[in-house]
Amino acid sequence: MSARHITSTMVGQILGLSPWGGPWQAWARLVGLAAPSAGNAATRRGHLLERAVAEAYAADLGVLLTRGPPYEAPPSPGPEPWMATHEDFVVASMDIPPRSWVLEVKTARTLDSDEWGPAGSDEIPPHYAAQCLWHMACLDLDRCDLAVYATLSDELRVYTLHRDRDIEVRLITHLRGWYEAHVIGAPPPPVDAS
Repeated sequence: MSARHITSTMVGQILGLSPWGGPWQAWARLVGLAAPSAGNAATRRGHLLERAVAEAYAADLGVLLTRGPPYEAPPSPGPEPWMATHEDFVVASMDIPPRSWVLEVKTARTLDSDEWGPAGSDEIPPHYAAQCLWHMACLDLDRCDLAVYATLSDELRVYTLHRDRDIEVRLITHLRGWYEAHVIGAPPPPVDAS
């Protein structure tokens, strides 16, 4: 479990970007007051489709995939003791020497919203961008691809985010301060709608 670690799914919550919970929910998980959500039927179907989407991505790019730790397993550690992540996959290219990067997989009904840019861009919803940034920071990798399969339109899009060390430093500094104030320190964050 990720108890006492800020993981990639919590980053968007702590920053107030996630539609699936806010800072209070992340805090409650970190201090053991709440268990991770089991999700709903849509999330369970998304998890079932994840491997197939990843295999389609690997076949299209001619790369090798290594599965990250399952959600219920201990996460991959980050550079500080409170940082960890549950990356979906680590990708290895067939280049010599091989290059590695993170692959995050999502499913969506459609990609029609303004939050989704064209394939190949880095224009994705902010909570997914935060998750990708966290993967790169924890795993010390310079690229994260987000493969999204839209079920209604039968469309697979791949987005690519590159590591930005300035943003990463600001993100880690902010989350370290939040962690020290609310997980190590006494007061919880304000109760929110989550």
